[in-house]
Formats: sequence, C-alpha cells, structure tokens
Amino acid sequence: MRRGVVTLKPARPAADAAPDALVRTVGQFHPQRVFPRYSAGFDLSSRVPGGLSVASRLMASLAFDGTPSASENAKQADLAAARVVVCGFPRSGTTFMQQAISRVLGSTAQCWKNHDVLAIPSYLEYGLPVLVPLRRPRAAVVSWSIYHADYPSVQAMTHRLHAYVAWHREFLRHSGDPGVRVIDFHTFVADPVWVLDLVLPDDDKADVLSSITADAIVSLVDQDNLSASLDLAHGNTPHPDRDALKSAYHELLDDRRLRSILGRAEELHEKLARHIAADDSAALQKTAH
Repeated sequence: MRRGVVTLKPARPAADAAPDALVRTVGQFHPQRVFPRYSAGFDLSSRVPGGLSVASRLMASLAFDGTPSASENAKQADLAAARVVVCGFPRSGTTFMQQAISRVLGSTAQCWKNHDVLAIPSYLEYGLPVLVPLRRPRAAVVSWSIYHADYPSVQAMTHRLHAYVAWHREFLRHSGDPGVRVIDFHTFVADPVWVLDLVLPDDDKADVLSSITADAIVSLVDQDNLSASLDLAHGNTPHPDRDALKSAYHELLDDRRLRSILGRAEELHEKLARHIAADDSAALQKTAH
C-alpha cells in the first residue's frame, strides 16, 4: 500500500473475534480525558519517541479523568466489524467524518472513531486504513475550549495547546505510514462528498455518492445532533452562531505569553499539512488551508 493511498478493508463478520477482547496498544492517550494541569507533562514526554506512551501508562491514575468508555477503547469485535478508522484530535471533525462515512457505508459499526493517537499503529496492524482530520491549532483549541466551557484565560489556552502539541507530535511519527491518510478539516467540512469520493472504493460509493450532496450530509449529521440533544457548543457540524462564542478565545491567542507554545503547534500543523500536499491524488494537493 503506497503512502497516502487508502483502501478500505473488506467487511468481515465481527463474530470471528472474541467480543470482549480489548485490542492491545502500547498505551492510551485520549486528550479529552487529560486533566489540564498535566498537559505540559505530556507535551514534554512526547518529545522522545515512546515517551508519550510511557507517561500515559505511568500517570494514568493521576492524569486522566476516569477510564475510557467502550466507545473509546476498541474491542476486537469492533475492529472486525469496521472497514475504516477515523482518529483525530478533539474538535477536528472526527465525529462529523465518522457520521458522514457511516451514512455512506450504511452502518456506524463500519467506521470506528476515537481520539487515541497511540492506538493508530494497532489499527494499521489490524489491516484498517486510518483517516486523520487535520485542523489548525487556533481553530481546534478554541472549539475545544468552547466545548468544555473553559473560562477564557491564558492558563486554560496553554493547557489546551500543550495537549494539541503532544497529540500531533506523536502523530507526526505515523503520518507517513502506509494506510494513513491526512484529511484537511476545512476541505472535508466544505465538501464531504468530494473527500469521500477520494477515499471510498467504487463498490461503496457508486450508488450513494451519485445521489447525495454536501448539504444533505450536513443535514443528516445535524439530525443526529438534534436526536442527541446537543447544544450549540457541542454540535458536530459548522454553525454560524458558534462564531459569537469564539471571539474571547481568539483574542487570547494573540497574547505574547502564548507565542512560544502556539508557534510549536503551528509548526507541527505545517509539517503534517505537507502530507496532504504530497498525497498521490492530485485533487488533494489544493488543501491544507
């Protein structure tokens, strides 16, 4: 499999695997479960290959808010049923992408989603292609702060940026692996049908994509949001009214005290964006907004 080229794994019965067996990984790093005060430690540990995994195991009882749920830690049955994995940083379009792909494939079970960057090698070893949405750090941490109702402060933004850096620094080590495709957040949100056309095999997309539009996909995901009673801050599709919540956080990101950590986050984003531009598909070369 060439770098950047994703071929969906053929569907196979979940019954082939033990339903209660968790997929073994070298560690677990779910950013949404990290207590903010520990984020700088994870940033530091991620500078060393394997460091984030070690820190996650050693600090699990102190640094994480509870044990990941069944929807966050894959069982073998989950991956046996899945044909593709979406794994990304929180508020980078992972849920939107999962819901869109699930609508195309016809089942939520066929698209596994979580935020654990340390699980990516295990997904690849299992034979599953991995789609990773990439979003600029300013937008990602602001959306994440709104989601968690952070009080706008330099300290809160520092914690969020440390987590962003730790996650993306670790992912950078796997971004060129066969079976991984980096997807630009803005491109997918603006035209999910076009991106799905690039990553889905003809057998899956021929009937569905010919009769569905980007607006239709957004509408379907909005229906999922409504059925889940999600408010404005927790929605999974773009909404103009959410912009009013962002201004205080964006102003903070111009504070000189955040210049260094924000610079590291933006540098990582640019390095990862090159994997989009280097994709074998010429159409994907215009992304990386």
